[in-house]
Amino acid sequence: MLYVSREKVRIPDILTAPNVEDLRRDIQRYASNIDGLRQQRVRIEQSILDDMSIIGTLSDLFQGRCGYCEQRLELSRRSPLEPHRPLGLAQGKDGRTDQAYYSWLAYDWDNMVAACESCRRRKQNQFFVDGNRGGVNAPVGELRSTETALLLDPCFDDPSEHLHFQTDGRIEPMSRKGEETISVLSLNRRELVDARHEALVGTIERLSRNPRSLAVLPTGAPSKLAAHTFGETEHPGATALALLSAALIHGKQLNGLIEFIDELAQMTPPQRRNYLEFLLTGPAEEVSVLEESFGLPPLGRLRGLADMPAARAPIVEVKIRNFKGLKEIDFRLPDTVASELSDSAPCMILLGENATGKSSVLEAVTLALLGTSEANALDELNPDEQVNPAGLIHRPDLENWETVSQKPVQVDVGFFGGKATAVLAGGGSDVRFEGTEGPSKIVLAYGPRRYFSRKRTRRFRAPAYRARSLFDPMATIPNPADWLRNCPDETFDAAVRALKEILMLKPDDYFAREDGHIIIESSGGRTRFEDMSVGYKSVIAMATDIIRELTRFYDNLEFACATVLIDEIETHLHPRWKMRIMTCLRRAFPQVQFVVTTHDPLCLRGMHDGEVFVLHRREGDELIEKLENLPTIKGMRAEQILTSEFFGLGSTDPETDAKLALYHHLAARADNLTAEEGADLERLSSDLHKNLVVGDTPLEQALVDVLRQAEIDTRAQLVTASLPRRTAIFDNALALLRSNITASPSRRSTAAESEAKPDENGAAE
Repeated sequence: MLYVSREKVRIPDILTAPNVEDLRRDIQRYASNIDGLRQQRVRIEQSILDDMSIIGTLSDLFQGRCGYCEQRLELSRRSPLEPHRPLGLAQGKDGRTDQAYYSWLAYDWDNMVAACESCRRRKQNQFFVDGNRGGVNAPVGELRSTETALLLDPCFDDPSEHLHFQTDGRIEPMSRKGEETISVLSLNRRELVDARHEALVGTIERLSRNPRSLAVLPTGAPSKLAAHTFGETEHPGATALALLSAALIHGKQLNGLIEFIDELAQMTPPQRRNYLEFLLTGPAEEVSVLEESFGLPPLGRLRGLADMPAARAPIVEVKIRNFKGLKEIDFRLPDTVASELSDSAPCMILLGENATGKSSVLEAVTLALLGTSEANALDELNPDEQVNPAGLIHRPDLENWETVSQKPVQVDVGFFGGKATAVLAGGGSDVRFEGTEGPSKIVLAYGPRRYFSRKRTRRFRAPAYRARSLFDPMATIPNPADWLRNCPDETFDAAVRALKEILMLKPDDYFAREDGHIIIESSGGRTRFEDMSVGYKSVIAMATDIIRELTRFYDNLEFACATVLIDEIETHLHPRWKMRIMTCLRRAFPQVQFVVTTHDPLCLRGMHDGEVFVLHRREGDELIEKLENLPTIKGMRAEQILTSEFFGLGSTDPETDAKLALYHHLAARADNLTAEEGADLERLSSDLHKNLVVGDTPLEQALVDVLRQAEIDTRAQLVTASLPRRTAIFDNALALLRSNITASPSRRSTAAESEAKPDENGAAE
């Protein structure tokens, strides 16, 4: 870690603009009135934080490095901005969160740090303090003096007072603040230890040759040790402090890096090399795997996550071998996604015709994440299905079902961070799985039939039950209304905040519990849960089941982590909701990773490049494989998606395309047609003229209809030589448009009202 003085750069102008001041006041009102706004999430304009003036200034301030670990930033992938104090739901050491803290700092320059994805995913909303938090709406300067923060701020804290950088690449804490920072950010993770050691070795090599070859830059830190750093090395802060600390340990009394360089310059080359090699104590030692995991300490309500090594880490890699119809297939997910949400876990959507293995991928990943103990328990829960290696082994001969693969089932799931891996394996004659024993993280899985019982149902706690419906088509989801009616107020409010995102409700819409019913109060009136449509209730049932599981471990859903797998996510949904379902789920559960299948192109809305995978059977050997080099999904219309590699259709209307092809073929030979062909051309022309829809939007289609009518009217009129046919058609069309507008003055307002009405699911656009 390197001390960074904010005095090096100006505050970006956008953060002092009048509209941002208004936004800041809105958030301050939210934080001040949090007791009355428990069902609302803080609204932050992400476009402000993504402004290039902020990103550029932040990158300059931190010299393109992470403020916490000094790794180089990949600026092309996403904004490096990380709020040092989280923007709401700050988590304490006991796992509890404070909803308002520190939302009011959303547009505060003093709270903005450049951070790499590795540190961001580890830090999330954790911000521990010793004692009480500072006052609501207090600025950063006041908070620094009124609360004892336990996370080092690179723009305020001197790292030399809290961290001891060793020459083997490791960091030892010198204070409780240093200890908590190392733990939260995993600053002793393997790749960092190796990188710091490598940087130190390279710096010593250059210093041995010529101490003056390395630029020394001031940092602005108050202490002599951290007052200067190297300007041209990797991990400059860690490297400089490691050398100075080693020199002090070996008896040198130094006043900082400049004096250290001066002394090296006075030595002869052999003396200098011997001295520097003496300071370099050896290779980095092995670092505990526990420090590199994404599990959580067994404290408070987070106790149940302590044994899950990937509790907060999303999936980044899946390898499946000999599982049902899948002989060999691999998936690689992006580490990050460029999303409208500042922090959204990468998701995965699977496309393909029936029997191309989409559901098999979900089953394989689910079993691996559950671990062998729960996977074997799931087999016992489904006596009619063989959920074991013998039942799931790949059968290469589709005509001879008794022939099974000689190689075992093998599923490997890799997580962000690189260390934790979930493994599932078993031979063709085995009835129990081997591999990773316990769940790697919270996992829920749902089949295409997402029904729930109207009766009060018992919900079992074992993780295997959370995945049962994916393997058992008759399994139902527990009744969501019963749980919502009886859960604690704090949990109910957290659930409502998520449900409002899924149902596309307004921030000030309200959920009430009255006389044994769940009531939704919105601008459209009061609606009881049981009176909603099937599609509406189906989504609420699944979402509530997810919420119910997550709130066992978290007191909020904005930072709750899990993997949720859903087969045929489009089931029961109106087209308007299909286009929003993935975006809504991601907004409701930003840190939950969704792995879903679909047959509907509308469901690809909300997905990003690298998150969509297409499976197909290869001609000849029937091997299922993954299509490569897919086009960019962003900006595609539904019909373009259907005719692209994602769905592979030649057309969205094969019958009309066939007519057009024949029409063009005959029209090209118009002067050389038989009588029968001439009659066919006339028939096709008339048919296409009447029935072919031209135009992609209602406005374009309406204009085409007007032009057609104008052309018919023109044929019925006598066109003089002074009024060409094209001009006559235009004049008639203009007259028709004017007469329609004059005759129907309310049509525009009626159309606007219809756009604002809820669809069949009750979801407003």
